[in-house]
Amino acid sequence: MGRLLIAEQWLFELTASILCISSVAEVTESGEVYESEVVSEPE
Repeated sequence: MGRLLIAEQWLFELTASILCISSVAEVTESGEVYESEVVSEPE
């Protein structure tokens, strides 16, 4: 029972990490797109 609890806690932390990383990646991607648009406008 103790192992199951630890496994659930680990899975929860892993899922939270993935969600956090994916949300950060989305912000980074949108930021890069915004920067590239701003850079290409003066041309």
